[in-house]
Amino acid sequence: MTANARRKEILRILYGRQNMLTTARYLAEHFEVTEKTIYRDIDALVSDEHEPLDILQGRGGGIRYNGVRKYGRILSMIQVDALKRAIENNPNDADILQGIIDTLG
Repeated sequence: MTANARRKEILRILYGRQNMLTTARYLAEHFEVTEKTIYRDIDALVSDEHEPLDILQGRGGGIRYNGVRKYGRILSMIQVDALKRAIENNPNDADILQGIIDTLG
């Protein structure tokens, strides 16, 4: 699995568990990679993709999808990708869908 594919899957997992903490250990075991790899992925998602993730360190900590406007975005990368696919499949709605991406993505 490529790093980009793993990151999209990490977002899918976190989005599905919205507001619930998920540990790096859990994600590392799920993807059969090291926790260090997961931390690099999370760092890339936050710094490069501006995903709204909260990272709580220490005992009882973890990672969660915030889902609120943070870092200037509301939509996740997965949601933006879904809208882009919808644009391809629905050219009549392209302007409306692109407006949603421009406003929220």
